[in-house]
Amino acid sequence: MQQDRRLGSFLISAVEGNAFSVLDNIKESVRKMTELVISFYDDGSFGYYCSKPQDIEKLSKQFDWLLSKTRIDQSGIVTGKGYYRTQRFTALFWQCPSFERSREIEHILDNTWAPLSYDDSYFPDNVSLTHFEKDGYKCYYLYDYYRKSTRHLRSDHEKRARNLIYKMKYGWTSHDAVKRLAFAMNLQFPENMRTKNHLIIPIHASDPVESYWRYAEFCKLLSWYTGIPNGYDVIKMIGHKLQSGTKTKINIDHLEIDRDKLMGKYIYLIDDVYTTGTSFSTMVKELGLTKGLVVGIFLGKTSLE
Repeated sequence: MQQDRRLGSFLISAVEGNAFSVLDNIKESVRKMTELVISFYDDGSFGYYCSKPQDIEKLSKQFDWLLSKTRIDQSGIVTGKGYYRTQRFTALFWQCPSFERSREIEHILDNTWAPLSYDDSYFPDNVSLTHFEKDGYKCYYLYDYYRKSTRHLRSDHEKRARNLIYKMKYGWTSHDAVKRLAFAMNLQFPENMRTKNHLIIPIHASDPVESYWRYAEFCKLLSWYTGIPNGYDVIKMIGHKLQSGTKTKINIDHLEIDRDKLMGKYIYLIDDVYTTGTSFSTMVKELGLTKGLVVGIFLGKTSLE
């Protein structure tokens, strides 16, 4: 059966070659009998369907895309979500037996993976990390975080920062938060501080399900943007944190740690908001990390004003 190709225009930087070379790469990666539909979105993500998984994997390696998650649609086809950094089509790329088939799959992709709305100006601008110390350990945070009850008159930037952090806690803006944090980390830490000898490890949330939604995608994306290996699975929650009054404390008995993967590694301990530093200190102690082998990275730091 003859296959049709409809190609959108795409943005290519000078160092990556011209449009014709990109087309050649696509043709080399995607076989003629493979059904493929990719729908690109303005937030840096895309939805995809590929009848031959190895073809989309090859394509993602050529264009440095990150393939993130998959889902089975009610029609039975498996679609996925991915992320791009530089090269993208303006809207859609497809290779299907018919235009109608491509539109059918595009509709499924958009219903499944398209962001409900996207306005980058709703979130704070990129800023550099701010340094502080906790018990002699180096720590950095991105934004000042003011509680809703604060008497401080928050600026527009501070309101946007709070909005970003609040939504990140529930897994709604992982990509937006990661892009800003990765930008700052890449500025702060040279490439020799972002190698296979380093690991990104989150300080888990109070609940295993909540922790998954908050950090699984977040750590995967942060690893992709910074080049620091993802250590999300090094520590697993097998229970809940203990409640103590209105605060939560880490119950070490409810954490399962793969200590072999920690051997000789420099650890970036990631958390959403630093308030008292209790969780950070407890995790550092439990992991047995010395001051020269760990740094705390926080999206926000609570201001007590």
